[in-house]
Amino acid sequence: MKPVYLLSLAFVVLGLWLVLDHLRTPRLRFETVRDMPTINQSVGVPPVSVAPVGTSHIRPVVSGPININTATLEQLVELPKVGPKLAQRIMEHRPYQSLKDLDQVKGIGEKMLSVLAPLVVF
Repeated sequence: MKPVYLLSLAFVVLGLWLVLDHLRTPRLRFETVRDMPTINQSVGVPPVSVAPVGTSHIRPVVSGPININTATLEQLVELPKVGPKLAQRIMEHRPYQSLKDLDQVKGIGEKMLSVLAPLVVF
């Protein structure tokens, strides 16, 4: 036989073997994902009760525009592009009368002011 025929025959045999193996192997079928056993169930670990998912117990740090003169460090950090160091610098340069005063803080430029303008009050 020619090598090409042997190679073709090998692929046919391999394909048949894969099909037969697939048919022989039992497949687990679940109606939904919830019906599937978890890893803990498969190793015999008892289930852990979990609190219901929700955000009713979480108090938002910022809800609407914040007063830049009275905001806490946590509230300032919640503003976009404001990290802990910048928030500390903002607190050190208080009081502010306008965005022009806020522009004097190192790390705040025109782009940052345009982002912060609708989110802060004085």
